[in-house]
Amino acid sequence: MSLFVMIGLFFSTFCFGSVGGTAYAVGHGLSELATIFALCLINAAIVLIWFGVIGAVNSRLSGYLKSKRKDFRNANLTGVFALAGLSFVFGSLWAVIAVYALNMKRIPALISVTVLAVSGGTLWSLGSLGIIRFLPSPWIMYVVAMCAMSAIIVKKVAENQVLVKDVINNLVRRRT
Repeated sequence: MSLFVMIGLFFSTFCFGSVGGTAYAVGHGLSELATIFALCLINAAIVLIWFGVIGAVNSRLSGYLKSKRKDFRNANLTGVFALAGLSFVFGSLWAVIAVYALNMKRIPALISVTVLAVSGGTLWSLGSLGIIRFLPSPWIMYVVAMCAMSAIIVKKVAENQVLVKDVINNLVRRRT
């Protein structure tokens, strides 16, 4: 496999997710096993890249953000499931943003996001390649995961209604 194919595979996966990466790999003649292995490594690398980028932004804005966000360092199982669902449904970018926005512990979050991004990417790749025959369509699993994650987020917003109103009011005041 040439360097240009690897670079193209990386950017295709970075921009279009595992489905785009799978299509690119198959279009360039990679085997199914090589495609899945390469996409697992690329998805793990993408998580590390997003942690680095969002971490750098966080360090620049840390003084401002510390006074505006709630500390979720002792996040319960619901928060971990919401993070897992975010990783699976929307990819690692939004999961990493949630980790920093909610001030979650970095190492457990890094492990959780990496595992879910890689497993979600693998699932999408297996579905795109037609290998998964015993599971329902990846699109059905995607919809189920999205509904479950949305329910968890709605539950958390309802539980923290006062905090959400304060944040929205502060944002509106700053804009006017």
